[in-house]
Amino acid sequence: MTTIEEYRALVQATETVDYAARSTIRRSNKAVTGMYKLVRSVAHNGQDAITQLAQLLDDPSAAKWLAHQLVECAELPKTIEDKCFAVTQPPAKPEA
Repeated sequence: MTTIEEYRALVQATETVDYAARSTIRRSNKAVTGMYKLVRSVAHNGQDAITQLAQLLDDPSAAKWLAHQLVECAELPKTIEDKCFAVTQPPAKPEA
């Protein structure tokens, strides 16, 4: 399994959480911990690895998780950092 596939699988585990069921909460929390470990590992492997994982910033289900985790855990090139902040910004409200 590639790093991208692994990250997507972890994101998918967070999407199926049922807050009434403790087992799904634990599974989701474990997946988030796994995402952080993966991002830290990628960050340790250098800019090329970060750039490869950053492709997931275009994946709507993974983007918000990854944007926060990259900013927290990695030294980012300016272009990727800007994209992370763009992903986490709320959409602009249209002027009335």
